[in-house]
Amino acid sequence: MAAQDGSKKFEHMGATNKLDFQLRVHIIEARELQPRDANGMSDPVVVVTALDQKNHTVTHKATTICTWDHLMFFEFKKVAGEFFTGKIQVKVYDANTILRNVEIGSYEFDVNYVYSQSGHEIYRRWVGLTDSTQKFTGVQGYLKLSISVLGPGDEAPAHDPSEELDDETGDLSNLQSLILLPPTITSQENALELSIFRAENLPKMDLVGKCDGYVSAKFMNKELKTKTIEKEYNPQWNEKIVLQVNTPTMADIIRLQVKDYDKGGSDEIVATSFLKFSDTQNPELAAVRRTPRWVNLYGVPDGTTTSGPGKSVEIAKKILDGTIPGSAWRGRFLMSMESRANKGTKIGVFPLNAVPEPANTEYILRMDLFESAELSSQSSDIIVELTCGVHKVESKTGKNKNGNAAWYANLPELKMMLPSDVSQCPDVFINVYTSKMTGRTRIGYLRYPISELKAKSEPQWVLLEKDLLTSSEENQIAGFLSFKLNVGTMGTLGARTEIPKPTLRKFQLRAHLYQAKDLPSADDDGRSDPYAVVRIGRFSSKTKTIEGTCFPLWYQSLIMDVELPEPLNLAPNLNIMIWDWDQISGDDFLGRFSVPTEKLRSEMSTEPTWYPIYLKNPEITEGSVLASFQLIPMEQAASIPIPKSIEPEMIDSILQISSVGLRDLLPKNFLPLNATYVEFDCGTKQSVKTKPSKQPNALNPSFLEVLELPVRVPKSALFAPPVNIRVFETGIINTLIGTRSLSLAAFIENSGIRLEAELPKLVTEIPGGKYAKEIEKPNLNLNAEPREEVRIEMPDDREHDENARLLGNPNAPTAESQERALARQKDSLIKNLENRTGPEVQESFPQGSELQVEPEKPKRPVVKHELELDLKNPPFNVFKLYRMKGNKRIDVGEWKGGLKILSAKNKEPKEDLNKIFAPTEYHVRLYILEGFQLVPKDADGSNDPYLIVRCGNQVFNRVELRKEGTSRPGFFDVIKFNTTFPTASSVTVEVWDYDVGSAADLIGRTRLDLESRISCPDWKALSPMKPIEYRTLWNPSSANAQGQIAMWVDIMTPQEAQVTPVENITPPAPVDYELRCIVWETRKVPFKDKNMSDIFVTAYPEGLKPQYTDTHWRSENGEGKFNWRMNFRVTVPNAIPKFKVQIWDKDILNPNDAIAEANLNLRTFYMNTWNKKLSSAQLSRQWCILSHPSSSTSMGEINLSFDLLTLEEASRRPAGKGREGPDALPAPIRPETSFNPFGNPFKSFQHILWGQNKGKIIGSCVVCCLLLIGVFVLLFFLRIL
Repeated sequence: MAAQDGSKKFEHMGATNKLDFQLRVHIIEARELQPRDANGMSDPVVVVTALDQKNHTVTHKATTICTWDHLMFFEFKKVAGEFFTGKIQVKVYDANTILRNVEIGSYEFDVNYVYSQSGHEIYRRWVGLTDSTQKFTGVQGYLKLSISVLGPGDEAPAHDPSEELDDETGDLSNLQSLILLPPTITSQENALELSIFRAENLPKMDLVGKCDGYVSAKFMNKELKTKTIEKEYNPQWNEKIVLQVNTPTMADIIRLQVKDYDKGGSDEIVATSFLKFSDTQNPELAAVRRTPRWVNLYGVPDGTTTSGPGKSVEIAKKILDGTIPGSAWRGRFLMSMESRANKGTKIGVFPLNAVPEPANTEYILRMDLFESAELSSQSSDIIVELTCGVHKVESKTGKNKNGNAAWYANLPELKMMLPSDVSQCPDVFINVYTSKMTGRTRIGYLRYPISELKAKSEPQWVLLEKDLLTSSEENQIAGFLSFKLNVGTMGTLGARTEIPKPTLRKFQLRAHLYQAKDLPSADDDGRSDPYAVVRIGRFSSKTKTIEGTCFPLWYQSLIMDVELPEPLNLAPNLNIMIWDWDQISGDDFLGRFSVPTEKLRSEMSTEPTWYPIYLKNPEITEGSVLASFQLIPMEQAASIPIPKSIEPEMIDSILQISSVGLRDLLPKNFLPLNATYVEFDCGTKQSVKTKPSKQPNALNPSFLEVLELPVRVPKSALFAPPVNIRVFETGIINTLIGTRSLSLAAFIENSGIRLEAELPKLVTEIPGGKYAKEIEKPNLNLNAEPREEVRIEMPDDREHDENARLLGNPNAPTAESQERALARQKDSLIKNLENRTGPEVQESFPQGSELQVEPEKPKRPVVKHELELDLKNPPFNVFKLYRMKGNKRIDVGEWKGGLKILSAKNKEPKEDLNKIFAPTEYHVRLYILEGFQLVPKDADGSNDPYLIVRCGNQVFNRVELRKEGTSRPGFFDVIKFNTTFPTASSVTVEVWDYDVGSAADLIGRTRLDLESRISCPDWKALSPMKPIEYRTLWNPSSANAQGQIAMWVDIMTPQEAQVTPVENITPPAPVDYELRCIVWETRKVPFKDKNMSDIFVTAYPEGLKPQYTDTHWRSENGEGKFNWRMNFRVTVPNAIPKFKVQIWDKDILNPNDAIAEANLNLRTFYMNTWNKKLSSAQLSRQWCILSHPSSSTSMGEINLSFDLLTLEEASRRPAGKGREGPDALPAPIRPETSFNPFGNPFKSFQHILWGQNKGKIIGSCVVCCLLLIGVFVLLFFLRIL
């Protein structure tokens, strides 16, 4: 299983195409980390390895509990198979300055596992860390994190901001409830046993010799391998690989690789196979997996070059490592898999006894081979090979005539002894080769599991898989093959009959090609010169060429006399190929589609069909062809008349084009633009064009002209012609700036077709821009209530203003509903807004004095996307313009105007657009609030973001207001300016990253069309309060969203601006407080020294420097008396409102010993004080129980109290640190035995030497006295003598 669930979703984009993926890892916090330092603590840092990229957090010092709140972005350009077989490894280390970092614990995620979760994410999940070095067993700590995986077209997860806050808030009346506890995770140690017995039919890997094979097993970053069996195609290992796995786990993919050992170089991969660990947890599947079974190996064909440079070598390596599905069988190996509770099971590789192979059954495989068509080789002879494992048979050589060959033969049947369980049987391969004097080359193949072959028991035409190793043509298909496959066991298949050569019958094929739409652009001007080729077998014909359009109108019937085999299911498919004609170079292939010949009928369809076309993968389509087909036996052809014309019934009409102007033009080669004009046609040679203009400026010229173009419009919108828009720059030779073609279907009366709004994305080159979606918005305003999203629903019967009617908006409703709809819309919105109130303040709050609270304003509505998505009926149309740059289509601006189809008989008078769009001055206010998840541009994983806003020639650079070191900036900036519509109406909001000493980096940008808003009734109906919109930021260098900004726009006349005050969006200012924590005493602290501890306490808000109490020496009962005040300056709101307390044992000559630790969540305490604007608040003196990861029991208790005061209040009520004044705390009453032994020798003797050794000292003195007396007596007697 080379392709996982995620890669299957994107396999239609090509197995070898590199796609844009984004991975986000949010490291939140850790608890209960096992200590690795001698002092009983660690210095934790998190290192994230995502596939081949790494990032890390900052390091916290001396703790087992810490918060990072670190957001990491990883961007990849990889093939889907490689990306989704990747791993995300999260490791927590104990950082060391000189020595190597020591692993505390790790956790591994499969990219595919994360992608398979709801929203493609794991959100704020606790995981248990284990030591991958296996030096320590059991859970080594807990880590809280979020991971999201995004691919092309995926919508990023969005969460209510309140979900980003701490999970535990606690009760302020109970200090113990504020202590953050480790999560409850039940972890089970398991032994994953992979029994590897033997292999068969491994390929030749060495120039001299056979294969020196071994098996490598890797799961959750743990890898073991069997012994190597040298020079053997059928090695017998008989070994069991045992890996330790802790469940639950978010890794699932077990990688098994058979490798060839090379003494002088790197070992070569024979093949890669993947198993799922989750199978061992499913009782039904576990029973199957624990029984020895064959695992088939797939990779590249024998003889494929797998080393050296070149694209084919790169592809071969990806096939061998499982990134791309294998295209050939490479042998098989016998194994079993089982997971069991690890109760003393040893980890490693152990010998096993051999086991018998699974039961076999004789199978018969038959292939009836008919024809091939449209092969990529047009001349070389063709051989078809059928293989299943070691069993192989091939056809005779088929003569190739222009890519077609015929056999109509039974290939010899294959009799095969294969496993009775079909899931263990090798897949069946059909290989198609060209045969030359120099050898064979595989041009295509098909691969089928035996269990699927029953569906192939009837003749059919199948598109061959292209051999990626030999194909050089990017957009060329391998061809088609007609065959029938049958598989069964002995006695289940009937007698085989010879395939007679089919009877050829003459038919007349009538291909009616009407038109095409949305064809790819092949020429530099963004257009194509398309023609269609119709081919069936060796017969072909083509249409005329329509120059300069991606919406060609052929209206042509191709009549072909053909010979086809009967029955028609043996006949090749009818294939239609669309080409772009080039006068000098070769024609460019634009796409194709096929129709099974047996589905063709004699009668002409009353209504043709739109057929989507594709280049090489039928699931990736671009453009469509309107066509119908007839296949008539030749003897009946004369009786079925050929239509004189296939043009539909037409009505002479006038296309009225109200050309307002061009916006945001991108010059060629960045040269200054001259005057530009726009030319329009409807697929014929007749065209109209505007006058050249460069007013008010060359990049945003206005025309304000109404043009009329005669056009023949079909009654049915199915046949609607295109309108081609071309923009030229005037000069000696007029230069094409950009083009756009679109169908007029939406403008035909009663068509039922609506124009889709084109969301402006300011991306110069659009690599995957169509996959852009809304991204997640994290919480920034920690004090704010979650913003409620409001979908702006517009009533269907409301009326547009007069401009919409004049400009011919095809989506406009009738005029009678204008007043009623607008009144209802405004009433509904105003009522909705009035019912919205600000965030509620909690009723319970700490003791303190309350200041006056201002009343809350009504809440502004919120939409979590660009507002353009809700303004569904703009007064005029905006169509993007494109041109080609290499093989990329780039956005070069917009055409603004209206299209209306009028009757040629009852022509309406032209409107004067100069009156409608008379230059009008407006005052614009951009309220830019916050930025979310901005992709980091700095090496430390953050940004120094600032805003640049552009409107016409006006530029507002806010570099002086930049935010430092954040990817979640709160801008809260109001940018005010006057502008004139329809002159400078496009506003670009850019977010840049400031760099010292180098140029700033563009993070992303978004563009707003103010002119469309001010003219749109939907916008006017949103008064009086425009909603906050979340706009995605884009950067030309990436197809992935670069972040999001929240903002709203007010547009008003200068008169309205004079009486409308600017809204103050500055959030309530953060307040600096003095946090006073008093450590009163401790109790029940366990001894670290013999029968005592030298206790001191450290405490600090996370992110600030710790403060220390003095030491309570020689505590012999676990009690410590301190009466010690610590003062900290904190800012509220606070991103990490946690307060850390640690109890230590003081050591003079050795490192201090950590005894206990706790983290208190003070968010509620902080926010209640701040929300209520209290000048002071207090948490009264209470006992808290502390713990340590090395112990499962309490490690002591501490008595604390907290005071939170504004700086003003703190200056009015000063208090010193420790026990110093002012407001000095009393000295603690400590027992006489509490003293510093190195500072008081007398007490040291009294309480240490005397107190502990009194009996020995007295005894020693008595003995000494007796000895002295004895000596004196002895000397006395000696003197007498």
